[in-house]
Formats: sequence, C-alpha cells, structure tokens
Amino acid sequence: MSGKQALLAIISIIVGVGLGYFWSVTRSQDPIEIVIGVSVLAIVLVFFSLTSMGKH
Repeated sequence: MSGKQALLAIISIIVGVGLGYFWSVTRSQDPIEIVIGVSVLAIVLVFFSLTSMGKH
C-alpha cells in the first residue's frame, strides 16, 4: 500500500465513522447492526470514490 492509498484509507475511515455516529445520533431507534453496516458501506464507497477521482 502506497502512502497515497494509506492517506485515502484514513480519510475514508474518518468519514465512515463520522457518518455512523451521525446516523446513530439522528436515528437512535435503529439497532447497532444498521449503524455498523452504514459505516462499513460508507468507508468502502468513500475509498473507491477517492481512488477513482485520483485517476485521470
């Protein structure tokens, strides 16, 4: 893993965890499995979108 990919992975994790926290605060009635699923999906989608934006 290069330095650029590591940076993108860290940014993706921060965004995914932030979205999961926002989800749990605004939709407190949802079970924790939904919050974890949203976080993991957000991490994957943000990482792939950032890596594809870097390829011109």
